[in-house]
Amino acid sequence: MTDKVEFQGKTYTQDALSNMDEQALLSLRNVVAENLGVARIKGFKDIDQAREATWKALQKFAETPDEELAGSGDAKPKKEKAPKEPKEPRVVKGALPATVKRPTRGMFRKVQKIKEPDRVKDRWDNYKDGQTVLEAIESDGQTPLDLYWYAEQGFIKLIEPTEEEFQAGVAAWYQRNGLENPNDAKRKREEERAKLKAEREAKKAAEAEAKAKAKAEREAAKAAEKEAKEKAKAEAKAKAEAEAAAKKSS
Repeated sequence: MTDKVEFQGKTYTQDALSNMDEQALLSLRNVVAENLGVARIKGFKDIDQAREATWKALQKFAETPDEELAGSGDAKPKKEKAPKEPKEPRVVKGALPATVKRPTRGMFRKVQKIKEPDRVKDRWDNYKDGQTVLEAIESDGQTPLDLYWYAEQGFIKLIEPTEEEFQAGVAAWYQRNGLENPNDAKRKREEERAKLKAEREAKKAAEAEAKAKAKAEREAAKAAEKEAKEKAKAEAKAKAEAEAAAKKSS
């Protein structure tokens, strides 16, 4: 199997597909399917299936000869269809700010411009190097649909955030919107649970220590009582022996 596929003048790899959203993958997969003469599909189960199915379609396209041989002498070769060009995304009129309910990791991918597009570029200057997909969602005159299409066509790259960048971005978003960060709430709950556990363990240890001390005191008292009894017994015996000796000598 090849690790890259040439299709309609563009080179596709699995890495390139990972930068495309589900809608773009569906469009590409169906264009490839039409060139192969197979049925279109309406959608995918999820983004992973979208990438896998699109890559398989591209590989099948690469492995299919330009002129398919007939199965028998009487069979007629299929008539070649002119390749269909993928549709460019519709122009989004009035790219207005949208409300985000909860930011996801993908929203913190950063834009890295590579080259200016030769088409669909009326909002190109609105996007800046280093800005996030989240900014495009929340800003006026921007839309993430532009960014996904630019990435698909190779005009930009969408750089995945590090874990530190993601956590910092999420915290800043919740603070900016005056909302409680679920991660902070979770951390507080974990700290409270840890505190209660430590208190329970400390109480248990203190009770065990008190029990051990009480036991030691009881044992010490028993030993002292036994010692006192033995001493009294010895003294009584010695006194009796002394009295007996005195009677005997008189």
